[in-house]
Amino acid sequence: MKVPQLFARFYPNQCTLIDYLAEVQDKIYHPNDQSNYKDLLEKTIVCYHGDRPANIALNVMHGFGIEEVIQRIIKTSCHSKGGSTSNVLSLGYEVARDKPNSQATNSIFNEHPNSNVRFLMSKVWQTLYDRVGDDLMIHLLKDVALFVKVGTSCYMQVSGQPMYNLEYMEVNQRAKPRNTSHNSKSKQGSEACKEHPSSIHESDYSSVRLLGENASKEPSEQCTLPSRGISNILDTEGSYHSQGTLCHGESQTLPVFQSAAQGKDVCVKMEVDEKLAFQENESKKKTSKKRKRNTSSSRTRKPAKKRRLNDSTFKASSNPELQSSPSEHKSRVVNRHFFRQSIMYSTNLKDKFPKKHIMETTAANSSGVTRLIRAIFIDDDIHEKDNNKKKGLPKKKKPKIQRLPRRYLNMRELFKTFLLRHKRCKFADLLKRYCKVTRNGSSIHEQQMSPSLFDEDEPDKEVEEYKTAVNNYTKTYNVCRFVKAVCDTVIPAEFWGTDANKRAFYKSLQRFIMMQKDETFSLLQMGHKIKVKSCDWLKLTRNKGGRIPVTESEKQKEVFYRWLWWLVRNYIMVILKAFFYITEGASQSQDIFYYRKPTWRTIQSFGIKTVTTTMLSEISEKEAKALVESKASLGYSRMRFLPKASSVRPIVNMKVSPKISGAKVNLSINSKLRNVFEIMRFENARKPARSDSTMFGVDDVYKRIKSFVATRENHDEPLYFVHVDINKCFDSILLDRLFHIMKAVFKEEEYSIRRFAMIKSCQGKVKKVFEKSVALGNDCRTFKEFAEDTIKEKGFRNMILIDQVYYPRLDLQQVLATLKKHLFGNIVMIGSNFYRQNRGIAQGSILSTYLCSHFYNHMEKRYLKTFTKDDSSLLMRWVDDFLFMTPTQAKADAFLSTMHAGIPKYGCQISAKKTLVNFNTTTGIPVRCISQDQGFPWCGFLFHSKMLDVGLDYSRYQDVNPRKIFPKTRQCNNSQVLLSKLSFSARNKCHPLLLDLQINSQDTVQKNLYEMFYWLACKFYLLCRNCPQDIVVLKLSRLICSFTKRKFRKLNSKERGSLIKEGEIKWVFYQAFTRCLKRKHLFKDIVKTLRKLSGKLLANKPNRPKLDYRNPLSV
Repeated sequence: MKVPQLFARFYPNQCTLIDYLAEVQDKIYHPNDQSNYKDLLEKTIVCYHGDRPANIALNVMHGFGIEEVIQRIIKTSCHSKGGSTSNVLSLGYEVARDKPNSQATNSIFNEHPNSNVRFLMSKVWQTLYDRVGDDLMIHLLKDVALFVKVGTSCYMQVSGQPMYNLEYMEVNQRAKPRNTSHNSKSKQGSEACKEHPSSIHESDYSSVRLLGENASKEPSEQCTLPSRGISNILDTEGSYHSQGTLCHGESQTLPVFQSAAQGKDVCVKMEVDEKLAFQENESKKKTSKKRKRNTSSSRTRKPAKKRRLNDSTFKASSNPELQSSPSEHKSRVVNRHFFRQSIMYSTNLKDKFPKKHIMETTAANSSGVTRLIRAIFIDDDIHEKDNNKKKGLPKKKKPKIQRLPRRYLNMRELFKTFLLRHKRCKFADLLKRYCKVTRNGSSIHEQQMSPSLFDEDEPDKEVEEYKTAVNNYTKTYNVCRFVKAVCDTVIPAEFWGTDANKRAFYKSLQRFIMMQKDETFSLLQMGHKIKVKSCDWLKLTRNKGGRIPVTESEKQKEVFYRWLWWLVRNYIMVILKAFFYITEGASQSQDIFYYRKPTWRTIQSFGIKTVTTTMLSEISEKEAKALVESKASLGYSRMRFLPKASSVRPIVNMKVSPKISGAKVNLSINSKLRNVFEIMRFENARKPARSDSTMFGVDDVYKRIKSFVATRENHDEPLYFVHVDINKCFDSILLDRLFHIMKAVFKEEEYSIRRFAMIKSCQGKVKKVFEKSVALGNDCRTFKEFAEDTIKEKGFRNMILIDQVYYPRLDLQQVLATLKKHLFGNIVMIGSNFYRQNRGIAQGSILSTYLCSHFYNHMEKRYLKTFTKDDSSLLMRWVDDFLFMTPTQAKADAFLSTMHAGIPKYGCQISAKKTLVNFNTTTGIPVRCISQDQGFPWCGFLFHSKMLDVGLDYSRYQDVNPRKIFPKTRQCNNSQVLLSKLSFSARNKCHPLLLDLQINSQDTVQKNLYEMFYWLACKFYLLCRNCPQDIVVLKLSRLICSFTKRKFRKLNSKERGSLIKEGEIKWVFYQAFTRCLKRKHLFKDIVKTLRKLSGKLLANKPNRPKLDYRNPLSV
């Protein structure tokens, strides 16, 4: 997505500065102007809402000066309703009366240096001000948003409301045709399509303007740019003080002058194009005539009209969004989704239906039924609740309704039956029948979860009890049977209308219960194949027959989907969370497991017993609150367990602060550690050579492998591989030693942290990213200089950068104090109990990877020098996975013996079950051994023992159903979304480690490409199989191949000799997709196209390469 398209998502209008000032272009632009001034006019982008002023008058009066203009704009913004955040120029400034020690009333204080102010005072902007004058300069800096080009394709915002505070514009706001009739083939519609943001090219900035909301409204009075009125508005006296500068040390005082001129606002009516008005009137006449013809036959239907009048009571009291057209109603229904996360990881392990639920607290009488109906249909803000959450708006006060509308009066008896059936439902009997908790054929009772279960004298019994409980999960098929039985018992048959509707709902409900971890399920999918017209309880009258008006039909659908939404989200999902603990496994599978609450109590007790003996010690709630209040701890975090075959994996969620009754909700622990994390990243990037064996990503592996291959003398000599894994590396780290090691990591006395925002495109969508950048304490770069350095260093393209003007400074003592609180004051919650961590680091911490790496770096320097300093060998470690490769078997045996002996001073113990070698050891240590002809696996890669070729390890996918690997979704409703999903999956697989011919042979590179493309073809098939047929686009093969080529050129090395030919990449792609899709009848047209393209590539080559490779997946 190009930058103009990014602008179009937030602003309806955009153009260059010289085009915006086209009326006075001859006055502000001279042919002999300097190049930097010309660039300012031609490359600066003006974005604005509404219409551009009709008459931009040039009133060259300089009563202030550029500094005074900027200061008064800052002052006006700070005193406005939005405060200092209403303009980029006023960020970092505050009103003096907000300061507790300040006695001034109109003063403005500069808390953080805003480099945009100094940038706009430069010589080139002074030239622009001299030519446009006060009024026009004030208008440019206050009423519109200005973006200055930085680098080749990036921009920086220098004025206007911060772009990251703006909401995305809908499609109808960006380009809305004026003709709203069904046959929209008018001239206005075609022109509007031409001006759609997706068709704007990066260089097409000559008078670019998109149609906004005003395009569809009546022509009205619009104001031009005021002359001297703006100066009068900004003419307020007061002192101006500055407490910070760009270098964070010197004081800066900017003068404030008296207003030199005063005037009145002048509002001039904008002339209306008569031709446009005539076209709109003609279009309205045609539309009204069609409506008259369509409604003339139905005017005599008085009962339908009476139904609409009787329903007006509800319309007046309900959400205004619900009073909309059928198309808008359908789009809202599609956008509603049921989220798996809301029913997972229950913290309440009571095996009961919630007592505070409305079905429990409501009596089965007239008032109770009325309360239930209001909660479902009137008070349930289905369309407004989530929107207010996203925008941070408070809930609207609902007007009091004296009586139910007529439509809902007819439902009272039906909902009374619903309430009575719920109160008579015996959930325990249904659970015992369909989801019985058994152990070796007998029931598990409560006394078996007593503390005597974990007898210290019988540790084997403890493990056996855990293994039994882990395997005693309830199958999803039985969960579906239980939920269906509850629905049959509680929900009256009249709600479904027909048995076909009931079966359709149960089928959709079964798909929802069997969803995998990352899948989503929409409300429209839940109501798939349900015929609303069969539900008589939705009708105002019980008479059958007769034609139903469109408005009444849509109203019935709306009421039914409200009922369906409440039934699934507020009743069925509550039942699932009340009687089951839903979690994923510790493996990388997408499967979800349903455990009965008594069974999960056994698993959780085993997990608590495990972590309290090694990592945690229980404390009281009073002690935990005292630690937080005394600032000895950063706060609480919640711990849960992932079940494994013979143990549990503790997972701490530090991204979210847990809700505790009576306690104030603060920032999450990871948010408090973010500055320390950025400083650690800065130190690691500045001094990466602390230990050559540490790998922080695939890029580090690529650099080490490539340098090792270049230094090898004999490439035919076999290599001996040793792979060892530290047992519970995060849990076994000694905190005292870790803190001592981390003191030496931070070398600077002071760090400066810069916060900025980026607007970019990600998978075809606009994304707001808030970043932090760390520098030394003496960094005095302006934001423009920083942006230029960052763009050049990281290769940013098509991005918009906005300075947040916040530069906190942390000295070394503050960094160490925060780290000490995190290590020694970490408090976790398991259920309602509190525990303090005494050993190890939490895996959910944002610092865990860096802390673990630095800890074992220190260990390697002291105990593994022999292996790290050997030029003929290579030692790599990714967190806790070591890989040692050497041409000498004796060195491999020595490394194996050293690691298995353990290093107690660092708590390092090796897991013998995970140790792997490719030779017969002489140490006598029982380890797994594979042949040297096989690929050696490590961290998802396969290494050849002789040639050191590198490939991906697809062995974990061999016996796994692909539908468990790729989560099913129905979101791929166009080729662009489908391409984005596939390209995101292929991003890590197009790495030069797999495609560089200086590391791998030609055959290995072809194999890596084939496996990657076949893997993508399988995902392509699974994504398209659940979508409508028009999703399958024949051009998809060309688009995916083009993406792969771009990624290959971007990530591969710069040497031309290491690149594989483009034609070979395309041919492998065609072959992989053809082999995967050739037996799928749905894709026969794509297969034909791929075969034709493959034949053209090899038409002039008699010797065609053979791809005798094993398919990584099977669909």
